[in-house]
Formats: sequence, C-alpha cells, structure tokens
Amino acid sequence: MYDANKCITCHAIDGKGMKKCPLDGIGTKLSADDIKKCIATPAEMEAKQAVKQPLKMKAFKLAPADLDALGAYLGSLKKKMSQFANVVIGGPGLPIECHGTGRMTG
Repeated sequence: MYDANKCITCHAIDGKGMKKCPLDGIGTKLSADDIKKCIATPAEMEAKQAVKQPLKMKAFKLAPADLDALGAYLGSLKKKMSQFANVVIGGPGLPIECHGTGRMTG
C-alpha cells in the first residue's frame, strides 16, 4: 500500500524517499488509528494540533482494508524518530514539518 499509493513521493522510510518527511518511528508516536486518520482525514488531525499549522496533505480515499493495512504497516514502525520526535498533535507527535509552514515546534 505504501508503494502503491506513492507515499515515497512525500515521505521516507529507512532513508528511501523524501528525506525531509521521514516516517521512521511514526508508530511510536501515533496509534494505527491516528495514522489512518492522517491518511483519510488530514483536516481532522490538523484540527487536533496543539500548534496550528496546515498539514498540506490531501485526503486519500482508500478501501477500508487497504487503509487498515497501511495504518498497521506504518504503526509497526516503532524505532526512534528523527528530529521531528517532539512535534505534537494533540498529544502524540507527528512530523508536521513535512506538511507545515517550515517552522518547527516542540
């Protein structure tokens, strides 16, 4: 699902893809359900941010099974996150620098 939806265009895993927006360790900061919300309804996740910044991510319309598979895969990425580890969206962190205004918050 990650490859099929060309997530690599904007995100990276293990240094492969857009290195500015790594997803390594995203499962440490967000649940699979929150990851699925980021994919399907990014505006909803944007509204939960402690510091309001646009996510600049379009909503992806995936079949429920595909969204579950992608959420589970990204949720399994539990290793330490990069420099974005302290960015907060209503509690757990998400690397909003990728989709934000270029300002880092922590």
